[in-house]
Amino acid sequence: MSTLQPTHTGAMVQLGWNAGPRHARVWGLAKSFTKNLSANDRYAADQRAVAALSLMWSFVRTCLPLEIVDAVEDVLDEAGMPRLATRNIEQGKLKEHLLLENIIYSFPLAQRAPPEGYLSQGYAAYVSKT
Repeated sequence: MSTLQPTHTGAMVQLGWNAGPRHARVWGLAKSFTKNLSANDRYAADQRAVAALSLMWSFVRTCLPLEIVDAVEDVLDEAGMPRLATRNIEQGKLKEHLLLENIIYSFPLAQRAPPEGYLSQGYAAYVSKT
């Protein structure tokens, strides 16, 4: 009998609202950090992530057909789903900004992303038989 052992390279982080792991279903905000960071560092990292995911949502809203975007928005609204938030960034209007190369970009009319998002860098999940 062989067993499957996953190996993962890179990093993946979940942000926002979720129902918890498969073995312990609990509705709440994901814990995005495994390292002990200062409150300021956690806030700054979450602020960047919320801004980036909300900017991506704005691109989706602009590029996809309106019927698709409206259908997604309707399902989220009917389910009473909140907008993206983290343990460090409260739910609400998108007050965040994006800082790139010491230039602050603000998006005051942007809408926050849906309730859950994932960010990854160099992530791959391989499975090998042993």
